[in-house]
Amino acid sequence: MRYFTVYLIITFLSISGCTAQNTSTENLNVILITIDTLRADHLSCYGYQRPTSPHIDAFAKNSTVFKRVYSSAPWTVPSIASMFTGKYSFEHGAHTFKVLEPRNNVNPLDVSYVTLAEVLKKEGYKTGAFVANAGFLSERWQLNQGFDTYHVERVYAKVLNKNIFEWIDAQNGKNFFLFINYIDTHWPYNTMSHPGFLKEPAVQDKGELLRSLRNKVLPGTGTVPQTLAQKVINQYDTAVVNVDEQVGALLNYLSKAELFSKSIIVITSDHGEFFGEHHLTGHSKDIYQEVLWVPLIIKSPGQKEGKLLNSLVSIVDIPNLIFSELPSDMSDKYADIFPRKIGNHPVISENYYTRYRDLFHPKWGERFNRTRTVLYQWPYKYILSSDKMRVNVRHVQAISRFLI
Repeated sequence: MRYFTVYLIITFLSISGCTAQNTSTENLNVILITIDTLRADHLSCYGYQRPTSPHIDAFAKNSTVFKRVYSSAPWTVPSIASMFTGKYSFEHGAHTFKVLEPRNNVNPLDVSYVTLAEVLKKEGYKTGAFVANAGFLSERWQLNQGFDTYHVERVYAKVLNKNIFEWIDAQNGKNFFLFINYIDTHWPYNTMSHPGFLKEPAVQDKGELLRSLRNKVLPGTGTVPQTLAQKVINQYDTAVVNVDEQVGALLNYLSKAELFSKSIIVITSDHGEFFGEHHLTGHSKDIYQEVLWVPLIIKSPGQKEGKLLNSLVSIVDIPNLIFSELPSDMSDKYADIFPRKIGNHPVISENYYTRYRDLFHPKWGERFNRTRTVLYQWPYKYILSSDKMRVNVRHVQAISRFLI
């Protein structure tokens, strides 16, 4: 009920935004790339001081970069469900829920919801998904609805790309919708050394550094060990560089195959990551900027000039943004299925408790025994929390220079 109250409170909101309408009768390929756990503020094109993303930066120069984009949730299942359906977590229901004993507490996406893949398949597109998050993008969570091919394999981007290229080649010129989920920036990070990036290469391990940081900060007290946190950040940034290189390889492949200019290409993320901020690590536990602010870069077919848009955007806008680039007869047909577009709805993020392994942890579980909802009213962010129903107000612009 409180979510509908939020809607009533902010019906006066008006957020400017615009998209171009493609009136061509020619169908176009749609390529949706999600880089799992990628923070916007760790990309060079979003103001990061380290040169982590030269290939994505080059892509962004001739694409539309959305500066203020927020995930609907701080972890994969609910955020990808929102990306596919254009609905918030409280609507599609694919999120965590409270349990009284340690057991699975995540709802899959109900098959009654219409997804982007289902709609495009209905329009004659070949649909393929290549996902590396084998934990929360497996078929168990029913996010595979509408895909002809749904390939799940916990591998880094270089290996995943080989399967992707083979699938594209097999389409023989037919129009396709391709969903990609790269896992390199998700713990344990892809710390393969990248020559010339860091003076002292990041520690290569199987997640031990982040686990150590987690054990020190998640109880919520004491001082955050900054030296350890920086070592984890070095690992993460190395992973960003490594996945960026493979994004470049994908874009280069599309150019050589003469598909680049014939495709709508979207680069985004499902959520971000904590490195000790707010006494948090990883994600899925809370709703601060570090896990909600995600990149969104869209290249329209044949786009030659870059754009930088300040509109307040949610990842629930992605289906409509994609359809705005498709022929108008197609986009008009599905306007009722994906009605949310930039500016016609409030921007909300939600987290329902957390996954049971943290919820029942003896040292920090009680911290996360709550639900939290975020409402953005630029330049402010309102946090409504179920623990004593506290309302916190934060000034978003103070968080990053890029947003000012």
